[in-house]
Amino acid sequence: MTKYILASASPRRVEILSRLGFEFEAVPSEAEERLKEDFTSLAPLEKAERLSFIKAADVAFNLISKQETKEGDAYIIIGADTVVAAGDEILEKPIDREDAKRMIGMLEGKTHSVYTGVTLILLPRNLLAERNVSGESVYTEPFKILENQMDEEKKEEEPQVEKIIEELKKEGKLSFRTFSEKTEVEVYPMNEAEIEGYTSGLEPYDKAGGYGIQGKFSAYIKRINGDYSNVVGLPAGRLYQEIKEVFRNNELQTY
Repeated sequence: MTKYILASASPRRVEILSRLGFEFEAVPSEAEERLKEDFTSLAPLEKAERLSFIKAADVAFNLISKQETKEGDAYIIIGADTVVAAGDEILEKPIDREDAKRMIGMLEGKTHSVYTGVTLILLPRNLLAERNVSGESVYTEPFKILENQMDEEKKEEEPQVEKIIEELKKEGKLSFRTFSEKTEVEVYPMNEAEIEGYTSGLEPYDKAGGYGIQGKFSAYIKRINGDYSNVVGLPAGRLYQEIKEVFRNNELQTY
């Protein structure tokens, strides 16, 4: 049996994945908060894809190392990260009301871009059947390195987890997919009172870019070019098609 794990507790991502008909467990990753790496130099698409991989890899490592898997089951771990960019500037979640007003002021009357990176890490049945010896297994090495990168006691020159996983993928010992979608969002002009009114509520403060397209801010959305669900936090159609490809290519039986 193939089981699905969403490496996020986002209610919006949970809702999108549920609507696709998947039965899954939401297991949030805290890797982004624990990593020492600085992502400010990355382009928006690169950041979204890299963080989606890190979140999925973190949950995959925990699944194997803590032996929380069931023998005979395969797993698809879904990691996602959404980045809002106004020009070249990435807009994170606002830290306070002034920050939210600044962000909305950058978006109103203009078109901005929303990127969601998604990573699928595939844990086949026979990998999990060997998990009792995973302490010395090459299959968990990249995930251990990821954990080391989050440990202040470890050295900074640890090998990059992506390079090791890429090598395992080339050797046919592990399979993963990373992809991304971009949606352009055009916002109606907003006056000062509208910005003040919107940022006085709770909606802006747990969302990248300081707004929720599915909430009150929908009153200011003029048009979108691309996948609406991508702006909410998970590109539903692309995700479904990528999972179909996993089974079409039999990637869950890669070694």
